[in-house]
This record gives sequence, structure tokens and C-alpha cells, in this order.
Amino acid sequence: MAVPPSLRRAGRIFGWSLIGLVLVLFLALAGGMAFLRTQPGERWITDTAVSALKSAGIEARIGSLEGPLPFSLHLRDVRLADGQGVWLDVPEATLRIGAGALLRGHLLVEELSILDAGMPRVPEFPPSDPPPPPSDPLELLRPSFLEPLASDIAGYLKLATVEKLRIERFRLGQAVAGIPIEATLEGSGPLTDFRSELESTLYRPQTGKAEGAADPLLALSGALNLGNEGNWLSDGVKRPQPEERPDAAVGLDLRLAVPHAAGNGGERGQVAQDAPEQGSLRLLLTLAGARFSVPELTAEVPGGSVAGHGLFFDDAKVGGDLSVWLSEPDALMRFVAALTGEAQAGLPLASANLEAVLSGTLDAPGLALKASVPGIVLDAAQPDARLDVASSWTFAVRSLLSEPSATADAVVNLGGPFVRKAMPANASAQDGNGGGRSGEVPITLHAEASETAESLTVKALRIESEWLALTGDASLETATGKLAAALRLDMPSLRRLVQFPPVAALLADSPFRDLAGTAGVKADVRREDASSPLAGTLSLKLADMRWGLAPLQDTVGETASLGVSFSAQPESGSASVSDLTLKAGQLSGKGNASTDGKKLDAALSLALASLKGIDPSLSGPLELKLHASGPLLSPGGELTLASPHLGVETATLEGLRVRLNTPSVGAAGGKGTLDVAATLRDASVKTLQAGAPLRFSTEWQFAPDRFSLHKTKLDAPGMALSGTLDALPAKRRLDGGFRLAVTDWAALSSLTGVPLQGSTAVANVSFSQAKTQQLAADWSLGALSAGSFFSVRSFKGSLRLDDLFGKQGIGLSASLGNGSASDFRWRNGKIDVSGTLKRLQASAALQGKTSADIKLALDLVGQKAQVERLTFTDRRKRTLAGVRLNRPVNIAFGNGLSVDNLDLSVLPQGTLTALGSLDGRRLALEARLRDVAINMARLFTDVPVPDGLLNAAIALSGTPSQPRGTLDVSLKDIAFPESDMPPAAVDIHGTLQSSALVLNVKTDGMGTSPATGTLSLPLRFSASGLPSPALDRPCSGNVNWEGSLASLWRFVPLANSSLTGQGSLSAALSGTLAAPKLSASLKVEKAAFEEILLGLALSDISLDASLQSEGVSRLSLSAMDGQGGAVSLNGTIGPLASGLPLSLHGTIKELAPLHRNDLSVTLSGTADIVGPAASPDVRAAITVNKGQFQIVSSFGTSIPTLSVVEAGQEENAAPSSGAGPKLDVSVIIPNRFFVRGKGLESEWKGNLQVSGPATNPAVTGSINSIRGQFSLLGKQFTLSRGDVEFSGATPPDPLLNVLVTYAAANITAEATVSGPASSPTLTLSSQPPLPQDEVVAQVLFGQSASSLGRMEAIQLAAELASLSGFGSGGMGVLGEVRETLGFDVLRFGSMQSGPKQQTNRNVGLLQPPGQNNGAAQEDSIPSLEVGKYVMDNVYVGLEQGMNGDASGVRVEIELTPSLNLEGVSTPQGSEVGLNWKKDY
Repeated sequence: MAVPPSLRRAGRIFGWSLIGLVLVLFLALAGGMAFLRTQPGERWITDTAVSALKSAGIEARIGSLEGPLPFSLHLRDVRLADGQGVWLDVPEATLRIGAGALLRGHLLVEELSILDAGMPRVPEFPPSDPPPPPSDPLELLRPSFLEPLASDIAGYLKLATVEKLRIERFRLGQAVAGIPIEATLEGSGPLTDFRSELESTLYRPQTGKAEGAADPLLALSGALNLGNEGNWLSDGVKRPQPEERPDAAVGLDLRLAVPHAAGNGGERGQVAQDAPEQGSLRLLLTLAGARFSVPELTAEVPGGSVAGHGLFFDDAKVGGDLSVWLSEPDALMRFVAALTGEAQAGLPLASANLEAVLSGTLDAPGLALKASVPGIVLDAAQPDARLDVASSWTFAVRSLLSEPSATADAVVNLGGPFVRKAMPANASAQDGNGGGRSGEVPITLHAEASETAESLTVKALRIESEWLALTGDASLETATGKLAAALRLDMPSLRRLVQFPPVAALLADSPFRDLAGTAGVKADVRREDASSPLAGTLSLKLADMRWGLAPLQDTVGETASLGVSFSAQPESGSASVSDLTLKAGQLSGKGNASTDGKKLDAALSLALASLKGIDPSLSGPLELKLHASGPLLSPGGELTLASPHLGVETATLEGLRVRLNTPSVGAAGGKGTLDVAATLRDASVKTLQAGAPLRFSTEWQFAPDRFSLHKTKLDAPGMALSGTLDALPAKRRLDGGFRLAVTDWAALSSLTGVPLQGSTAVANVSFSQAKTQQLAADWSLGALSAGSFFSVRSFKGSLRLDDLFGKQGIGLSASLGNGSASDFRWRNGKIDVSGTLKRLQASAALQGKTSADIKLALDLVGQKAQVERLTFTDRRKRTLAGVRLNRPVNIAFGNGLSVDNLDLSVLPQGTLTALGSLDGRRLALEARLRDVAINMARLFTDVPVPDGLLNAAIALSGTPSQPRGTLDVSLKDIAFPESDMPPAAVDIHGTLQSSALVLNVKTDGMGTSPATGTLSLPLRFSASGLPSPALDRPCSGNVNWEGSLASLWRFVPLANSSLTGQGSLSAALSGTLAAPKLSASLKVEKAAFEEILLGLALSDISLDASLQSEGVSRLSLSAMDGQGGAVSLNGTIGPLASGLPLSLHGTIKELAPLHRNDLSVTLSGTADIVGPAASPDVRAAITVNKGQFQIVSSFGTSIPTLSVVEAGQEENAAPSSGAGPKLDVSVIIPNRFFVRGKGLESEWKGNLQVSGPATNPAVTGSINSIRGQFSLLGKQFTLSRGDVEFSGATPPDPLLNVLVTYAAANITAEATVSGPASSPTLTLSSQPPLPQDEVVAQVLFGQSASSLGRMEAIQLAAELASLSGFGSGGMGVLGEVRETLGFDVLRFGSMQSGPKQQTNRNVGLLQPPGQNNGAAQEDSIPSLEVGKYVMDNVYVGLEQGMNGDASGVRVEIELTPSLNLEGVSTPQGSEVGLNWKKDY
């Protein structure tokens, strides 16, 4: 083995110095005592020594040499130099030897002193031939090599004693040791037990040409001992082997301190002076025969320590152990800061420990390491964001210095709260049962490497964890340079990878946080010899992918692959990429590229089969092609983007082609053209139905000092753009301008996706250079509307910017015409801006139903603004709503955001005040909302809103990432108008900490006792203060309530229903937001429910429910109808994780739930509800014990049926077939179901089956008549047949087949109702056959229609009219006549023929217009009524009876929506009254 150059250099220095010293002593002795004591003798010795050193390449200078010689030597001004100058300077040195001791065979050094010596650098000697390498590479390292020397040293130590050694202020330069060092050593004693005190100062390294004294870095002081005897030695030696005595030993016992002067003065120096950091070092080195040992090694610094035990090596073995312990990282970093003089960031960990064990031999050593780093802090704001790392490593080496080979194995365990919270519970348990430590993620590593004279090999490289496996191998032939390497990365579960805490933290706010699937990467590299290029392949495969982004999922899909081949020749700079292929769902691509180091040739193509996956509004394929060639640093090429048909909403771009072409482009500049061409077609826009061309072109050029766009032109449907631009950034100059004209806004609807309508608009922008750079713009816009959301009659204005690159003066003026946005409307408006872009004044105003007045001053330089005026109001329902600033408010936005004394009035009632600031380090906010009327919400909605007042206050402090504060909300005097319930109140108090928001809720007036509740929501805050729910942290909450159900039901927006009774609720929330756990208990007693419109009424309602989100919930519900009937429902509900499976059984017993005049039923039966709550199976058997249906409205109608379709909705949309209850219900009507009214008296039976989804059920079966009579045309018909058949159509539309007959004097009349119920057909027939009017005349009068009188003809017309609209959604005959004559009311009816009588039913003119109460009174006669609304709230009607002398006039005036003034005049008299009504 070759001796290292540094060792050779040190040996050379020591050797020549020793030779010089021996030569001086020898000459002094040989010259004789007398000669040497003379001045010529001393000079001769000096010259001889200088000459001898010069022959060795050392320039020496000795100022003086004094005696008396030869036992006393005093040197002054000794300097040794080389070609670079002085490398050793000894101002003064003294050596005195005891002559008497020499005669006894003992060397006694009475004094050896060296003062102020310095060695600024290492000398440079003439090069010499290196020694031949040793036959044994370990020869110089084997202790046996030192064994003879060790015994000699032990003998030499006995022969010498030093009475006084003093080396004072010896300096080593930065070039020698890396840092400047100054040391002083004083000692005495025999060399077998030589003891000395060492004081040394290490100085801070100097950089550049720094002058002046260096700053002290570290001070060392303590003992330096030498020998093989003494108590300083025995303690360290006896521990490993008490019987062994070393031949030689060196011991150090030092104290470490940062000197008071450390740092560059100021604050850092003061800190060091006040509290210097201390440490210590104890080291013992021994040589005993062939064993070199370190029996003792201990080093301590603030916050850490190093300890070695039993470290040794000899010819046979090496061994020992070493431990490093970091106990206080903050203390260690303070020590480092004191050393470096610079502030140090704290280490984000609690402690660290490293243990190393050395074993084996010099030629085959082994090393075992164990490291533990618990409590690594990943996020100081999150207490749970701590990571524990524990690892063990083993290294084994064989034939270290001949043909070495090595094996490494390691296991790294990642644990701690940060890991455990991201691990599924079952995974944690499995880890614990699988031999690993529970709650940890293990990572294993294995590698083998070997080196021979011919090759270097790495094989069996393997890194494995539960979410990835990396394997590989490589070999290199050193003689030929042949290389082969392969690497494979498998990720069997990307889901587990993204759950790995460090990765999960990176993806916390990314849509890829839910990534799942498998991935595999393969790579190989090869080279035939050192002169051949590197070549290889790379492939990537993805499978079973779940991207977490719908566009990516639909486009890339579940599988993807990427492959490429490559080669490279680093020496020549050539490289190539070939066979690049990509296949991923709708995406595919291929390409290749090559370069010889000077030229480039590349081609790439990407194709997307359909854009629909990116966005449902898009359709069609898209292809991108790139070709580049030419010089490597400035190639030319063409980029094209094309699609035969690209759809956007209802528009289609046909033949789309985007082409970017350049002959050359690089860092020095480039030029080219950009062209876009397509045909725009849109069936929804009239002007685009046949297609219209879309063209864009420009010539571009750029250089380091210029950028230009020339011949820029856009021709698109409805608009045109043209212009040029020249930009010279260095000269701060812009020239050119653009003109935009919009001629058809409707055509632009396809490009914007918003339906637009409007008149022509023009905008101009120009750049010019006078004394300063200027920009001028103006625009003129006529009418414009964007759907139903926004419209404006005109918008005109101008903008001017002066000194664009200097003061940036601005002047903007714009006017706004009549317009609206949503339901906000204004007559006119204006905007004015003046000043500079750095300090500007702006104002805006609107007038009309919606009005605004805003004025502000913006100072961008000072990063502040003042809002001087702010008023925004809108008149709604005759009330002014909005906000008004009561006084100017200052806003600062330089370092964060701050608002100073915001004071707003909330109209029509209330105030808002706020004061606060937010920056990266501090958060302070106080806001208060006072006496805001809750019922102001009625101005914006028709949903019932109660009266009451809202008060709220919020106070926040802390930092954006760790805020804290309080929230108080008070709702008082909550009550609905005209309600007899006492007002209610709600109080909410919340506290915010850095990790949770805790809310406490209390209500009054909603029960017999106040309802209370608490809720704790875990939160996370970003560095900017944005909150987000912490889904993986615990949440909690509870609610308790007891009281009257009516007090709560009044807040349910169901105006026609009521619920009374007593109830109680107790609920508790636990778990996490991602997996909440809910338990609740709900009880209702003696409750009653009524729905007025349906006539539904239930009493004695009792409910007892015990709900558990993770366990089994139990439900028991019962109710009565008040007439002896009952219904009940009992069963269980399963846990939420299983989909809330239902198992409920219900019974119905003689239940009559309806209290109506037109319908009543009595029901019995059973029902079972089984399955998940989202889509349960409902099986029931219902029997209609009895029932009655009273027909109220007539069969005919004069009111048209209109099909209404709201804008944006499709007509006849298919019913939803999504998840929901699945029905299997049988309904049996054995008999006793009566249908009465409008002349019908009948009894029915039936059997129906209802099945399928509840959202779209299918009904099969039939309803059949048992018996009945029907009064038609004033006669009694017999119900001969009545069948209603349900065929299972959805929605149900049964087929009718009803036949009634009447035997008149001359004919038998038949009336048949047939066809689907949605459009039935009424047919009149007779035997013998007659026309319909003849059938009616024969039934009514027993004679032909041609022989009827005037009154009889009118009656016949009335009866025909009642039949004319049967089964039709249209207006019928009377409707057509009414429309033609322009009346609002035209109808046949009946009126009184005799004196007026008091009755509880309205007849004829005594009823409101357009209403019909049913059958006429017995003393009524047929009549004809016409009427019209002469004003919006005034109606005048005229009615004429059939007998000629019966008539009447009616006048109705609407005073309020619920109060009318009515007047009626008939031959029987007149009356005036008030009519009040209320809708339920």
C-alpha cells in the first residue's frame, strides 16, 4: 500500500528537523569544548547546519547560536523556508541537557523551551520517486508492523526525563490545519509518566483578504500525558484488560469552551460572554505489542455526547463500540451558534441516539449500527405531526484491500402519531400480529457489492415496503468499460403510498390525495465498451387506476403505459430517443428525437380520441403534432393542433387547425407565424346554423431587445380584431394599437357559452410615444344582454394612461345606461378614476331601484386605501335593503390585511362594525353585528320567515396558523306574525383554538326547559389562515331538548300542517368527521298531527327511538285516528357503515286517517320495510275496508290545460330511476267503496298490485263497479258496466270502460266513457241510432230537437256545453266563444227563480266569478253569465235567467288580497258586503 502524501510530508518534516538537530549536537560535541565556546566556533556550527539543510531543499536562517556548548544551546531568529517563502519561524528556543545524567546513561533534559514559534503553512519539497507498493496491502496498518517499534519505545521512555518543557504560543496557520490554531504546552517528568498542561485556542477561519486579528472559535485546556505508567493511565487500561500494560500511551483530558470574544461583537458576542457553552474531551490511546487500542473516549458538548468502549485492532481482530447521544437539540444548536457566530434554526426533533458495534478483522470488518430518532416535528402547529424513526444497519466486508466485497442490510421503522393516524386500524393490528412493531411502517434494504481486478458489481439491490419495492443490479468491466444495469420499481398499492404520512402531507390539498392503483417502472442501461454509447429502455405501466379527478379518470382511464428507448454518447454530445409510445385511455402518442451535439431532429404526436372526458360540454377528437429540426440551440419547426370537429356545448368547430411555424427560435430570438382556421357551427344560433368561418393570423418576432406582432387579424362570427404591436423593453417603448368590433352578439354566444343579445360595439386601444409612453382606449357599447341575468342599454367610456413606465397617470370615465343584474335594476350609472396607477381616486354610482354611491382613494405605494363613501341599496317590496358606510374606513394591504374601524348600517335595520388585521405572523379581529332584523330575509324569499333580532360578535387573535378567539350569536324575539306561541330565543357561544371550534347552544321558548347543545369541530389552518375540516381528528357534540312539539313545528315551513304534543331529544356525537359516531334518543308522547289540505289527521302519536350510527337502532311508532283505528311501526335500523339496514314491521287496524268531505277510507293491513335505508324493500298488504269518494267538480271544463315547461328544462323528462324504496304492495277493495256526487251513486271493488321503485311505480290490476246509478242530462242512468284496468304503465294511466244506460219513451240511450284516464272519450249512442243532439233532446224532453221551444233549446245548449270539453285539456265550445267575445267569464249556470232566501251556499251571482259550487238549488233555473275585469281589481258581471224576468248585476272590488267589497243587485233586491278570505 502506498503511504499517503500527507504522512510522507509529515515524516519528511520530522526527519529533516531531527537530522538538523542531531547534526548541530554532533558538530558541537566534535568541535571540542574550547572551540565551541568561542564565537567562531558557534558561527561554524551555524553555517554547517544551514548548509546541511540547504542540501535537503530547505532554506535556513539562524540569527544566533549561543552556548555554553555542547550541553546548553540557545537559538534566536530561526527561519526555515522553501521556494514559496518562510514556513517555520522560531524567534527563540533553548535546550539544556544534564551532563552528569549522560554519564549515568540517562538523558536529562533540564529545559526545552520554544517561544512564539509559528508554522503558517506546509513546506513544499522537490518531488521524489514514490516508494514501491508493499506486497501486503495491510502491511502499514497491521499492529505487528509496529510491534518491534513498540518494545523499543517502551525502552526509550525509561531512558529520558524532561524537567521542564515549555512551548509557548505556538501557532499553526490556516493552511496547515484548516483553521488557525495557537497552543501553549508546559510539562515535566520522566517519559514513562510525562504530564503536561495544554492550552489552545482555535480561531475562526478567515476568507478572502481579511485583515486584523481572527476571532476565537473554541478554547481547549487540560492535561496531555505521555508514557506507560501513572494513575492517569491505569483507570483506562484496567477496564478492558487489567493484566495488560501498554508499551506506550497518550492521554488527553480537555475542557472545551466558547471564548468570550467569539462572534463579531454586538449581541452575539454579548450572549457568548454572558453564558459560554462548555464541553469536555477525554481520550486514551495505547500501543501494546501488536494491539492498538482506544480504551477511553468520551466527548461531551451541550445537548449531546459521544462515548467509545473497547475500540481496538490487531493482526487478528477489530472491535469495540461507539455511541452518540443527542439529548437536547436546542442546547446543541445554541452551542453551534456560539461556534459559528450565526443564529441556527432549531432541529425539529426531541432526541437522537446512534450505537455502532465494530467486529471482525482488518481484512473483513463488520459494522452494526442502530439509530433512533423519536419525535421528529413535521409541523409545529400540529401536535400529532410527529414522526419516530428507528433503524438498524449491518455491514459486512470481505477481502477489504484485495478483492473486496460487501453486504449491507437495513430495517427502517417509521412510527409515531404522524404515521399511526394515517394507517387503517386493521393494518395497524395486522402489523402487530405479523412480527413487526404495531403502528409502524417497516422499510427493508439489502445490497451486495464486489470488486475484482476485472469488474465492479452491484447485485441484489432491494428496497421494500408495503407500498413499493425497488430492485436492481449493475456490473462494470473495468478493463473494457462494458456496462450493464437494470432497475425495477413496483408500487402494488398507490393508495397506501399516498396514505404514507410524508406523501399524504404533500397531497393534503391536492385532488390526488385519493389516488389508487398499481404502478411499475422498468429501466435498463447497457454499453458494449468504453467507446460505445450508452443505450437503454424505460417503461412505465399503470393499472386499476383511480385518479381522484373525474376528467383525468375519463381521459386517462384505468390503465396506461409509456415506453421509450434511448442512447447517449457523452464524449461527442450525441443522444437519441426512439420508439416513444404512450397509451392511456383516450390518449395516445409516439415520438422520437436525435442530436449529434450540434443539430436536432425531433418529432412528437399526441392524440386525444375524445374531449368529453375532460368536460361533458366538450366533444370530438384532438391531435397535436410537433416537428423540430436544425441547430440544437436554435431549431426551427412547426406545431399543429387539429380537430375535424371540436364541440363546445351546442357549438362545433369544424376543421379546426392551429399552426405555429418558425424557421428558427432560440435564446437569441426567433420569428414565425401563428394561424388558426375553423368553421363555427351552432344550431341554437340562427346566424351560425349554416356555419361561419373563424380565422386568426399574426406574424410574431422576438429578440432580446424587441417583441412584435404584425398583421394580427381575427375574423370570427360576430366580431373582428386587427392591429399591430411593437415592444422595445429596454427603451420602454410601445407602438401600435388594436381595434375590436362586435357586430353580432348572438354569434358570440357559441364562443362564450352565455346567450348574448345586443347591438354593435366598438373598442380601440392605441400605444404612442410622445414625451412619455401613452396608452389610450375608448369603447362604445349599445344594448347588451346576457341571458336573463344581466342587461344594459349602453356602456360608453374612455381610458388614458400617461407616462406608462413612469408616473403612470390614469384618467377613466364611463357611463352606464338602464340595466339590470339578476333582480337588481338601475336607470343609469357612472364610473370615474383619476390620479396615477400608484395613487388613484375612484368613484362609482348607480341610480334607480338599485342605487350605489362609492368613492375610494387607493395608494398602491403606501399599500393602503380609504373608502370615503359606500352605499348600496335596493328597493324590495316597498322596503329599502342594503348597506351604508357611516364613516370613512381605512384599509391597509401591504403586510397582510388590516381594516380600521369599519362601521356599516345594515338596512332596513342593524349595524356592522369591525376592526382587525391579518398578516403572516399575527391575527387580530373584532367584529360585531347589532340588532339586525331577521325578517328582512322576507325581502329576498317567499319562504316563511319569523320576526326577531340577530346580534353577533366575533373576536380572533393569535396567528393565522394558530388562531384563537370567541364567537357569540344571539337570536331573540323569534316569532311568526299572528302566532299565539311565545317568542323564542337562541344563544350560541363559541371558542376557537388552533385545532377546534367549540360551540355551545342554548334555546328558550322552544320547550318546557331550555334546549342545550355543544359541538366541537376539529379544524386545520393553513399558513395564510384558511381553515379546513380536520377529517381525521376527534369531534364531539351533544343536544338535549324537552318540551312542546308545537313550539318547534312553527318553524317548519309547512303552512297547512300542525303538530302538537310533548317530545324530548338527547343526542351525542363522537368519532371523527371522516367517521362520525352518533347516538340519540327521541321520544314523542300524546302528539297529534293534522294536514289541512289533505285532510289527514292522526292523534295519540307515540314515538320511542334509540339511534346508534354504529350499532343497532330501535324504533317504535304508533298513532290513532280518533275513531278507534290505529297504525304502528316497530323494528330496528342497522349501523351507518352498513348503509342503515332497516328491519321494520307495521300494522294498520281499521284506520280512518282522512277527515274530508270528498274522500274517506278505512284501512287495515300489514307492511314490512327491509333493506338499506337508501333503497329498502317495502312489502305490504292493504285492505280498504270501506270508503267513499264525493265528486265535487263537473266532468266538463272551460279551463284550458296548459303544458308549462320552465326555461332550461326539457319537456317530458323521464322520471328518475335512481335509488329509492322498492315497492311490493297489494291493495284489496272487497266492496263498500262508494263513489257519489254529480249525479253518480255507485259501489266499487278492486284488486291492485303496486311494484317497482317508489319514484316510478307500476300499478297492475283493476277496479270494477258492483252497482250504481248516474244522473246525466237530468235523467237517471243505470251503471251497467264499470271497469278501470291498470296495465303497469309508468306513470299509471288506467284504461276506462264505463257504460250507463237510460230507457226513454222512444229510445234506449247509452253513454260510454272509454280510453285512457289521461284522455277519456265520452260517447252518446241510442237504439235506434240517432245523432247526439237528438239523443239528448229525447232524454231531456222526450221529443225531437227540431221541435223544442226557446227555453228548451237554451237548456239543451247548456247540457251539450257541459259535455263539450269532456276529457280534453282545451277550452271547449264555451271557451272558444268567450275568447272570441273578449269576456273574462262566460258560462251556463243556475239562479234563483223566486224570492231570495238565506242559504249557506252561493248560487249564481252570489258566488265569486269563475267558481261553481256544484248542484243547483231546487228553485233555481238555467242562466247565462258573462263578466269582465274592467280594472285589475274591479270585476263587473251580468247574469240572465231562462224565463226572461230573472237577471242580476254583480260588482266586486278587491281592497286587499284577502278583503273584497262586493255588491249584488237582482229583481229580488240588492246587497253590499265585505268578503274576507284566508288560504290555508
